[in-house]
Amino acid sequence: MVSIQRRKHIRHVFCWTCSSILLLLLGKVSYVNTTSNAHCNYLTFNQTPSGQEYALPIDCVNRDVLQWNKKSLTVAILYHNDVEHLKAQILGWEALDRQLKSVLLFLLIDDGSRDKAIEVTDITSSCSVDILIVRVLEDIPWNIGGARNLAMLTAPTKYVLVTDIDIHAPTDFYSHLLRLANRAEQEASIGNHLIYASFKRVYEASNKQSRPHPAVMFLSKDTYWQVGGCDEDFVGNYGYTDPHFWHRARQTQDVYIVNCHSDFPEIPSLVEKSQARQYKRERDGTVNSALFEQKKSKNNWSQLYLRFSWSMEQTACDNPFRGALSKPFI
Repeated sequence: MVSIQRRKHIRHVFCWTCSSILLLLLGKVSYVNTTSNAHCNYLTFNQTPSGQEYALPIDCVNRDVLQWNKKSLTVAILYHNDVEHLKAQILGWEALDRQLKSVLLFLLIDDGSRDKAIEVTDITSSCSVDILIVRVLEDIPWNIGGARNLAMLTAPTKYVLVTDIDIHAPTDFYSHLLRLANRAEQEASIGNHLIYASFKRVYEASNKQSRPHPAVMFLSKDTYWQVGGCDEDFVGNYGYTDPHFWHRARQTQDVYIVNCHSDFPEIPSLVEKSQARQYKRERDGTVNSALFEQKKSKNNWSQLYLRFSWSMEQTACDNPFRGALSKPFI
């Protein structure tokens, strides 16, 4: 935990007794906090490929700042109008044993949904798990890369499982992730950065094995940004979010992709549930296919991140992050 006054890149902090407005000047990125408080604490961490350090306010309402530090892993899921899938996820999280729930934080990135994640959560959750909701304020077509970057900015733990809304993990799966995190820490101490991928997957309806889901990965935030995150030039058109990330990962020095299907066969399979999605978007990968080939040949990856407005949502479960941060895109 590092005080905001100790960060050289933050130039001004104004704290008012009744209405506090914090303006963090971090290069081209500004954060504005309008939570009333007399004292604020900050969690800071290096995040971007250029080495820029972001400061994230985690307690501006005199709450227990250590609560989120007790979490070991963040499970990050992108949500876009998949109401039934989200309900099923929440019920599955709440069925986990108490010990696992005490170390897991579930992060929902609501990617501009008309059926808001906050509303679905409030009517479904019994508040037995910790759920953090961050909402993209515009409904941008195929904003998968932007939403994933947002997840990796706002996740409060070092290690994050990035997964899909229709992918469900059995209890033992999370226990294995805790062990994988320990192994990744050991490797990081000698300069090796691991990305765990290619987890086994089965279809719930048929119980048949499927190819591993390309969007599912387990890694540290530092490793994610060392790769470069997701290039948001692909946003707005379908496809190539995962291929371009994996291409860059393979090209990044000291980053190693671990095939969990073969290297850790003891990890139980993820389960993909088949439910009709309420809203469907056209899938035409022509534009992004050409863009991918052009970027590969010229190696001109974008470092302009989070090209949208977003905010943290206030849940009915008294989330410690409620109202703590919003960021308009300028």
